[in-house]
Order: sequence, then structure tokens, then C-alpha cells
Amino acid sequence: MSRLLQLIWTGLYLEVTTGYPSCSLMGQKARCSFQRHHWVPVLPPTITHLFLDGNHISEINSTSLRDFPELQYLDLADQKAVLIIRNDSFLRQRNLVQLELGFNRGLTLEPRAFDGLSRLQVLFLYYCSLTDSILSGAYLEPLVSLEELALP
Repeated sequence: MSRLLQLIWTGLYLEVTTGYPSCSLMGQKARCSFQRHHWVPVLPPTITHLFLDGNHISEINSTSLRDFPELQYLDLADQKAVLIIRNDSFLRQRNLVQLELGFNRGLTLEPRAFDGLSRLQVLFLYYCSLTDSILSGAYLEPLVSLEELALP
């Protein structure tokens, strides 16, 4: 039994160090911060927490996160490229409860960018150069569970 556990541990270690070299995996959390990613990296579909802050991601669209239906927390703060969130980007993220988008100067949100986020409770949009249209438009309508909205 201990030999089996040792083999499993070795396999997991090799998967983490060779399969995802720019991300640190700890259980179901993937830390991929400040790694110069230009897109969402390939990771296990069971990830629940994904840290992508400080990268160069310029677009999130309907295919960017499709492999992560279990996501509960997503950090896309402080991208070094101007970030645009396309319509229907989060349709498969039904479990997402916290989304960090702060410090994305020039952030662009398409009108249905947040569709699918019915369980989202916390949304950080501070220092994103957004106008009042984020509040007056229908952008936030899908966020029926929203408890905290952080704006500048």
C-alpha cells in the first residue's frame, strides 16, 4: 500500500512539474500569477481556484474557460494587456462565487459578459477605468446572487 501511495505521489509530482511548468498546483488550486501568459493555460478540469493575475491576457471569450466548470474563484486582476471580456465568457462557470478583475485599466466588458454567473457573490472591478454605464446598463443583471461589488 505504501508503495502504491509513493507511485501516486511521484505521478502527481511529475504531472505538476512537467505538465504545467508555469503554474503551481496545490490540490484544486492553480497559481499561474505573473507568468507572462497570453491566454488561459491548459490545466486539470477539476480546478476550483485559478490565479491568473499579472499576466498578458487580452481576451476572455466563450472558449477561454470552457474546461473549468468547477471554478469557484477566478483572479484576472492586473493584466499587462488591455483586457476585453466577451459575451458569454462564463456560461460554464455556474459555481463561480468570486471574480477579481481589479487593476485592469481600460477593461472592456461586452453587454452579456457576465451571463452564466448566477452564483457570483463578489465582483472586484476597482481601478478599471469603467464608466457609470456598468451600473446603468444591463451588465450586472445576470448577477442575481451578488453581495459585494467593488468599484473605485
